[in-house]
Amino acid sequence: MSGSNIIYPKGELKKFAFSDAPLSVYQGTVRVDIALQIDHKTQPGDYEVKGKLGYQACNDHACLPPASVPLVISFKVERGGPAPRR
Repeated sequence: MSGSNIIYPKGELKKFAFSDAPLSVYQGTVRVDIALQIDHKTQPGDYEVKGKLGYQACNDHACLPPASVPLVISFKVERGGPAPRR
């Protein structure tokens, strides 16, 4: 497996009392997509990618310190058709 691309949704600019400039924020449920590239030599089977999801919660008066939660992405590699030609 090689490098991944993380695709964040566009944030919403919101003005807070503690900041002179609007900040880009998310509210409610947020979907973050991750594109993984699997090496064609990877054997079929179940795999996991472990990481952390970092975030910082704010309200109109202040932001809490940055925090993170563990993240586990499970996926299955299956035997496919012939490898693509280069």
